[in-house]
Amino acid sequence: MIAPPVLIAVFGYVLGKNGGLTGASKITGTSASMSLGWAFMVGINSVCGSISPEIMSNADLARYARRPSDAGWSQAVGIFTSKTFVIFMGIACSSASKNIWGTAYWNMWDLLGAILNDNWTAGARTAIFLACLVQALAVVATNLASNCLPVGADLTGLFPRYFNIPRGQVFCVVISLVTVPWKMQVSAQAFLSFLGSYVVFVGPVIGIMITDYVIVRKGNIHVPSLYNPKPDGPYYYWKGVNLRMYGAWVIGVAIVIHGLAGSYNKHANLASVEMYRLGFILSFTTGSVFYLLFCYIWPVNPYPVGRETTPRSYEYLKATDGYFETGDLVIEGTSGIETPKESIQDVEKTAKMSVLEA
Repeated sequence: MIAPPVLIAVFGYVLGKNGGLTGASKITGTSASMSLGWAFMVGINSVCGSISPEIMSNADLARYARRPSDAGWSQAVGIFTSKTFVIFMGIACSSASKNIWGTAYWNMWDLLGAILNDNWTAGARTAIFLACLVQALAVVATNLASNCLPVGADLTGLFPRYFNIPRGQVFCVVISLVTVPWKMQVSAQAFLSFLGSYVVFVGPVIGIMITDYVIVRKGNIHVPSLYNPKPDGPYYYWKGVNLRMYGAWVIGVAIVIHGLAGSYNKHANLASVEMYRLGFILSFTTGSVFYLLFCYIWPVNPYPVGRETTPRSYEYLKATDGYFETGDLVIEGTSGIETPKESIQDVEKTAKMSVLEA
């Protein structure tokens, strides 16, 4: 809540010092290897890269919503509005800083440093300190929600004996320091290259997840089967590995990863580079199409054995929260004890009545 006002204040100060948007310098320059259209695609690719962690880990965050609609409209408005506004402020501030100080500052820290060097007063130093503090807190909060929490949730699911969500978050922090992320922000080009390379690997994952849920399974996830380790379970696949997904992911990555070198090597093949500039769109589409093709060749049954004749209409299990209406089983804790769903509901009702009576 405190970060947006601070960013807007910095934006207003820079534009005020520059005399508004009309006084901004036009940063000219063209690239012989990139037209305006391809530059636009690079921008789309970079933006998709910046929000892809939230897209891929959406289930980890949206599960805290009270209703499905709460997660829908809020994310749609919040992400698209904030991204557009932040990009506009960044472009305007870079252009204005070029006119004021002769350098187009793309990095927030460099911009604040230029303001401080130009106005070394007690008030300016206090304002810059508070702005840096708020920005640092915003970075920490963003990483906790977008990176640490999903990693903690995934590690808890994969290795429950060794990890819980807090341990997984600490592990994520340690690993992130080993990757020296500050080197990714040495220059604007290096940062954009990192965002572009990230979507190469994440794009197919997002496409496969959406295709699997919306088209292949039609929104039907049988909750008890998620905890069934037996080979006849609908989520066991081949020895616990869904080869359809892995195959589609490899193809989705392979079709664009060869252009990654083009972002670092100016002598790379132009066709390869242009395919890489389509990174997210191309890898997302390729992964989705091939996964759908593999599921057509080797069909996936969304329901467990004995329930194959259940209607496959969209979100058929939604009304019962992923359970069948009768005769279904749930697995409690780690004891492996299976209990009829009706019994669980009776226990829950009894517990609620006890609380009300108390």
